[in-house]
Amino acid sequence: MQPVVLETEFVPAASVEEEAKSRLGLFPIDAPGQVEQAIAVRIPTELRHGQDDLNSRVASSTFNYCLFSGDPDAAIRWPTDGWLTGTVDDIVRCIEHAMLSQRLVTSSMSILERGVSNATNAIQAASVAGFTDTERDLGQVLNQTPGEQGYQHISCRVGERRALR
Repeated sequence: MQPVVLETEFVPAASVEEEAKSRLGLFPIDAPGQVEQAIAVRIPTELRHGQDDLNSRVASSTFNYCLFSGDPDAAIRWPTDGWLTGTVDDIVRCIEHAMLSQRLVTSSMSILERGVSNATNAIQAASVAGFTDTERDLGQVLNQTPGEQGYQHISCRVGERRALR
């Protein structure tokens, strides 16, 4: 899990977005990696004063927030315009999703694509070399049949994912 920065300011929160973006790429002490995502949160003004019943007031408040990813100089904002609106629980869910490194997901997808491509090439080469039962035997091991769930389908689905990027 990657560290995520949560930058907060009371509304109007004039600098909260710039502050959040400036945290991208930093390496927090004792963190497993660098900050790849930061969340800018605008705290409602009604929470500025008074400590009475603060927990329930925070729990019932609505916050505006957005997510920044990438490099501080070329950060990607989500949503691109406006703000997400939600409770503290919604922000927590956003943090949980943001902790998943998009860089590692992309890298993992590339590794998977190479593995499927290599396996597909090996199976096809075995068939061409005269090992005609290779596809059937592999299908039995994987509990799949040639065709819709066969290795061609897996390779095709991964190829579709590659084309969508």
